[in-house]
Amino acid sequence: MHRRLEIYLHIGMNKVASTAIQEALAANRKTLLKRHSLLVPETGMGRGGRGGKSHFDLSEALGFTNDPAFLTPDDGRIAALRKAFDREVARLHPRSVMMSSEFFVLRRDVARVREFFDGMDVRIVICLRRHDEWLRSFYAQAVQSVPAPKWGRTLESFVDFQRAHRPLQLSYLDLVNAWSRSFGEGNLRLVIYREGGGPEDVIRDFLSAVGVADPSGLALADVRQNPSPSANILSIVDLVQRASLPTESRRAAVSRLVALASDGSPSLRLHAAARHRLVAPYLAEYRELSDRFLGGRPVFDLDLGPEAQTDPGAIALPSPVLTPEIRRALARHLSREEIETLVR
Repeated sequence: MHRRLEIYLHIGMNKVASTAIQEALAANRKTLLKRHSLLVPETGMGRGGRGGKSHFDLSEALGFTNDPAFLTPDDGRIAALRKAFDREVARLHPRSVMMSSEFFVLRRDVARVREFFDGMDVRIVICLRRHDEWLRSFYAQAVQSVPAPKWGRTLESFVDFQRAHRPLQLSYLDLVNAWSRSFGEGNLRLVIYREGGGPEDVIRDFLSAVGVADPSGLALADVRQNPSPSANILSIVDLVQRASLPTESRRAAVSRLVALASDGSPSLRLHAAARHRLVAPYLAEYRELSDRFLGGRPVFDLDLGPEAQTDPGAIALPSPVLTPEIRRALARHLSREEIETLVR
């Protein structure tokens, strides 16, 4: 009897080691195929014909995008991708295939994905991170990427904005349900991001979920991950994003600041009261995910620290400190007057 090809589709949530996972898969393509018969296909990688390490071309073709030009799928493009995919599989004869894209988190028509992989056994893999740490990282990413933000200079104002305008984006249960309805609960794998571990730990857990129980021989230790700017640099980036600056100057200044990553000051930290506030709305979701997918095992460690009798308040970006290095970085793209205006 002919064995159906097994597909693992990674729904790459942002700030849950998706970049590290994709880097590891790309760096170990040959070894994964040779030792584990797991193909990370070139088909569907990149975007618009450009190379890449995630399958953005596939997700975009299937309508998982924010670009209005591609929200209506192009049947010809999809057919061409399927043809190229079939050719690559026929040439390399893998037991299973691994594909990954962050854009699969968007709430789009999952039936298109099912149709693309018709005749194959599809397993959905989703990595989850406890909401307090995920929202902290999500906020830091938004500070770096969103000009003229519509929230204030606190984590809580960002979360309130997301809950008001994109509530489903914060719900793990909604995401899981969207995929399990089409592919079945038995075909969904949850990988839990363990706080305190490194990217290598997440990658090992992810590989185990896709059938690679023994990752020995794979290069995992030096996998790149996106930098985490200090709270001070985030504060300055936020001010740049809010300032009335020419678009190109603003983008270049933000890019230069983010490249510094750290100026020696601490990262944005959460106190116990904030952790409890951020996690509380999702405790019921955690219980349901535990019962349905983890056999009753806890999804996350919920030891968030003791709640103080007096709430220390919101998690705010600090008053900016323009170190000489930061001033030099800004001076590459902004005038002296524009720099001084940022901190007035």
